[in-house]
Amino acid sequence: MSELADIFGEWFTPETVTVETYSDGGFEGPTYADPVPVANMIVEPVQKLVRAADGNERLSAAQLYVEPADAAKFTLHSRVTLSTGQHSVIQLGDFTSFGLLDHLVVTLE
Repeated sequence: MSELADIFGEWFTPETVTVETYSDGGFEGPTYADPVPVANMIVEPVQKLVRAADGNERLSAAQLYVEPADAAKFTLHSRVTLSTGQHSVIQLGDFTSFGLLDHLVVTLE
């Protein structure tokens, strides 16, 4: 299991999510990488008002707590499939410079 799942597994059930990493396709429009499963994710289903990267306020559907090794897979606008359906990444919080329990918080719409 991951460090996050080991610590928070008592309160949250680790889940496997599927990520399609967003890439700006230029003239062809946005493109997405092939779906990749990411295991042992801590998923917190939470609805709250957040400020998205574009500056607008949006209602979140969930937050993911991501290990640093998987952080590159989660970019803004990436598609993430949970057991509740497909969502889009609207906000990223990088907590990898603390040295203790490094993680990325991914907010989904």
